[in-house]
Amino acid sequence: GTEKDPKKAFEVFSKAADEKGEQAVEHLAMCYFNGDGVTQDKRKAITLFQQAAEMGNIHAIEITTRLRDGLHSEDDL
Repeated sequence: GTEKDPKKAFEVFSKAADEKGEQAVEHLAMCYFNGDGVTQDKRKAITLFQQAAEMGNIHAIEITTRLRDGLHSEDDL
């Protein structure tokens, strides 16, 4: 099988997000949220989740709605 490389995944998602792919923006948010391939930054993650949600990403919409409604804290996404 292929080995996971979080740093490479982050680079790929970053490039795709720059091209405005809503799913890539959501994946990039998850990288920042979990610290996969990049220094963990939950504020940056939430900003990216909001951007992906504005682009129509269903998962990002669910996450931002839960955060807004207080159903989840940043710690348990």
